[in-house]
Amino acid sequence: MLGKILERVASYQPLYNTRLNIPRASVLVPLLSPQHPLVKTSELSPSTSSSCPHVLLTVRSSLLNSHAGEVSFPGGKLILFILLFQTKQFNWILIIYISNLGKREKDDTNDLEAALRETEEEIGIPRSKLNVYGALDQAISKNLTLVTPFVALVHDSFNEFVMNESEVAEIFTVPLDFFLKAEHHSNQDILWNQVPHRLHNFTYNKHVIWGLTAAILIQLAKQAFNQSPEFDDTYGVSPSDLAKNFDGQIRFPQKM
Repeated sequence: MLGKILERVASYQPLYNTRLNIPRASVLVPLLSPQHPLVKTSELSPSTSSSCPHVLLTVRSSLLNSHAGEVSFPGGKLILFILLFQTKQFNWILIIYISNLGKREKDDTNDLEAALRETEEEIGIPRSKLNVYGALDQAISKNLTLVTPFVALVHDSFNEFVMNESEVAEIFTVPLDFFLKAEHHSNQDILWNQVPHRLHNFTYNKHVIWGLTAAILIQLAKQAFNQSPEFDDTYGVSPSDLAKNFDGQIRFPQKM
């Protein structure tokens, strides 16, 4: 099963919006084999297959200024800085994108580098213990950040997380096919900037997985297993639809 899933992830061609100049972020969606030593048998849901890979998720620290206590992926924003400097004849403006540790240009390779760097910083998985297989469609978050998700497999030889407690409060895993099942799913239909949107919510043990994180996991599960979920995910405009169609204003085009 895992080999077929990784093959589908690797063959997927994600859609990118190249017209946007809004804040950017990149996240890593780490997968673990069902035999991985950090996947505990007690975490296997009765409604899922024991041969199903798990996805690794984090709970954000209560010390953070934004999204504290929420379930998320490792990753972070690429922060825009505008530098002004002057010569004898010209005034120059230099625009660069950086993450916490170094310069970032506006290209896919450096989006991935930022996700890998933040993953190691937040939960201690070095890039040498990861195989990156592909990316998912970009999505726009509720605070108008363009998010690029990358999918990677954690090596079975990696056996100890190192949490940065200033950023991460907890690490847990969930079977990937959990995000196709209706049993623990609910949703709320809202209007966001006059556009219909469906918020998906999953409850896994004590954790609530919702919003953009849930939307990314639904997309990955649909792609990985080549099947539709047991619930309706076609209502309104998804975060990926927003990224593909967003015209740079606070308004959004209606879904065609």
